[in-house]
Amino acid sequence: MRKLNLIMQPKGSKLCGQHAIAMATGITIEESIKLFGHKNSSYYRDYVRVLTELGYSFNGKKSVDNRKKYTLPKLALVRLQKVGRRTGHLITYCDGKFYDSCRGVFNSKEELMSSYNDNIRGRWRIDWYMEILGKDSDTKAIACGD
Repeated sequence: MRKLNLIMQPKGSKLCGQHAIAMATGITIEESIKLFGHKNSSYYRDYVRVLTELGYSFNGKKSVDNRKKYTLPKLALVRLQKVGRRTGHLITYCDGKFYDSCRGVFNSKEELMSSYNDNIRGRWRIDWYMEILGKDSDTKAIACGD
């Protein structure tokens, strides 16, 4: 059984996508950067390509209406977005915890959003998530821990 571990990114880098994929799949950050092919901001199409290359099954991105109650799947990439801007940040969600390569581990959506809205200029929200089903549709081999 593989344990999901937090991987922190260097301050000021634009590697949140590479870090989120590395955490979700268990590869190193160096392997993730190599698969992405760059050390810049990443996009949904990059996540689809890299997960496919790694042999992972996943569901496409699902937009979130933050005014309504929703449940995140066991393992997902989650995109945070600054309201009114295209600015975003990708984190990994696993079994109730949010693994943020910039800010640490959060035990709830409320704790995560409070951290962003209280400490970073602007108002943030969860924009979308992408469920990762795992290799052969099996996420049971991943233990979400600290």
